[in-house]
Amino acid sequence: MPRQKKPVVKPVYTQLPKGSIHPKGWLLRQLKLQAKGIPGRADEFFFKGEYWLGGDGAKDPSRKPTDIGSSHIVVGWLSSMVEMAWLLDDPVLKKKAQGYIEYLIGSSRPDGSFGPTGPQDSLWPDVNNENVCYEGARIQAAGILLSYYGYTGDERALDVCKRFILEYYGKHYKPGSYTWFNNIGQKGIRGLASTLYQMTGDEAYLDAVEPHLAYETPESDWKTGLKNKDPKCTHGAVFGGPANVAQDYLYSGDEDCKPIIDEAIRWLDETQGQVGGHYTAHEFIATKNGRDPTNGSECCPITNHVDSMFTLFSVFGDASYADRAEELIFNSAAAFMTGDAWARQYDQQVNQVLCTVGKRRFDNREDANTFGIDPHYPCCNGTIGKPLLGFIRNQWLKTEDGGLAALSYCPVTVETELGGAQFRLEVESEYPFRGTGLRFTVHTNKPVEVPLYLRAPGYIGDYGERTAVQHDGEMHKIEPGTFYRLCRLWRDGDTFEMNIPMNTKFIRRSDSATCVKRGPLYYALRIREAYRQMRHNYEGSADWEIYPASPWNMGLYTTYRAAYASVVEEHNPIPSHPWSHQEEVLWNEETHAYEVNREKEPVILHLRGRKILNWDLHPIYPMAGPILPEEERVYGEEFQLELIPYGCTNLRIAEFPAIE
Repeated sequence: MPRQKKPVVKPVYTQLPKGSIHPKGWLLRQLKLQAKGIPGRADEFFFKGEYWLGGDGAKDPSRKPTDIGSSHIVVGWLSSMVEMAWLLDDPVLKKKAQGYIEYLIGSSRPDGSFGPTGPQDSLWPDVNNENVCYEGARIQAAGILLSYYGYTGDERALDVCKRFILEYYGKHYKPGSYTWFNNIGQKGIRGLASTLYQMTGDEAYLDAVEPHLAYETPESDWKTGLKNKDPKCTHGAVFGGPANVAQDYLYSGDEDCKPIIDEAIRWLDETQGQVGGHYTAHEFIATKNGRDPTNGSECCPITNHVDSMFTLFSVFGDASYADRAEELIFNSAAAFMTGDAWARQYDQQVNQVLCTVGKRRFDNREDANTFGIDPHYPCCNGTIGKPLLGFIRNQWLKTEDGGLAALSYCPVTVETELGGAQFRLEVESEYPFRGTGLRFTVHTNKPVEVPLYLRAPGYIGDYGERTAVQHDGEMHKIEPGTFYRLCRLWRDGDTFEMNIPMNTKFIRRSDSATCVKRGPLYYALRIREAYRQMRHNYEGSADWEIYPASPWNMGLYTTYRAAYASVVEEHNPIPSHPWSHQEEVLWNEETHAYEVNREKEPVILHLRGRKILNWDLHPIYPMAGPILPEEERVYGEEFQLELIPYGCTNLRIAEFPAIE
């Protein structure tokens, strides 16, 4: 189907204006932690002096290539930091962000380009005679300026974006020898042009980028690539292909787009799907042993995977994409950082019993599995803050009929105009740790009739239970994976409640393994940890090896009587560091020292297991060995095991040998 210049299909849901959604409760605490850690402060030490931050530190000959991030990494980090500054209304963070914004605005040139001049990348310069990271960075930087404009109304930022599209892409930057890397920027180019078109009604922005969108290579034709399961289109580090196909759908109306996406997701789940909702991709999608729980998954694929799910949910309105977004946010993405957000991994394992320097079955450096500021490669410093911000931004979306639709139910305040009224929705919850007691309060300056679409998560229903919505003295049950349309004349102070059952489930995996899930959270064995600090970087930033200090080689009983009937839930207050675990070493910014965390996890599962005496470390690699078939196991004593949320763990067993 030929490409259209203008969208021919409207997305089912659209984002609210910047600043409409305000996090509260544990979600706000987590955002503040990230602002104080790598996502908010990496410029003070790791990115210090970067060209895209207005510095010249990259000229220092003493710096090694990996001491400085390439352009797209730096700008990726800046995009998160700027949004955090205004979302938190943090004066210190805003002052710092404003300095970087002023540099970007002040660097605008007559040809419409902006930012530093010349190819300055230290990692990937002059690929195919063009600095692809540099151009990708410029597209991201323009998105930062538009985001900043959305929060502040600063017309200078908007003017830079307009000139960037009309002059630079419209007249000066020539389409041609694109590589895979800047082809993934097509979504960004089109997104910028489309936003400006929607704001102004001027098709000149669409005209300016059309020649660049028309140029495709096998690496940029995501629709064909996903349909044919082409590895070039499933490059782990840029798993944004489904979002690109969804965007194609808006411009083509091609009904084949969604089936292609869903089949690609099904195939990836079947061949590379891991506990936590992510795919095995230590740079590239795994070609063998993709579902092995000791295979590695890079942080960047997971952040791109999350972004794709947000886009798919918005475009198609399919609740299954929201389910997957929650899985990724609450499990895989949360587990990549320490609880204080001062250290992160490059490669994550589902069964991860050692985080040490050593060669694993990954195509990456030996430090890729440790926690720190720069294990293996700096790209993750640029993306680590994005999932949470995207999640907050997409919590509630605007519908075509003028209402709101829920992607998730974390504690937030939504403020926007609906039906000509100033509408505020207060969401009180401890979701995803608990599904009971979700309470919603409406505040409005005048009565207004608008619909609210409430999503019933797809993980409900195995036991005949249903998500329940209570309003006006009545209880309404919702089928899993559907939406309940609550439309009424809303008056100030109106309330309603929801209850989302969260039963513990044992889910079969390959190789005689099982995993445990409660609500949207996977659970993993609590493994006591011994830390070895390799180096101290900056304040709370240090590089760590982590060793097990308790047995990890445990199997789980999975028969009904031994498993389901024996599960005991322990509920605790959500801690100050929501995605931390008891006894984790955390940075205390008041004492300027590392201290042992004494707070318990929000929900702990107690259940029966048994030690497997001959399940040992891998004979070659520093990681857990393969899960043994049941007939080969030598069992030891029985244990009462503690399982904690996957996202709270550094060391973990999340795929257990199933004991029938």
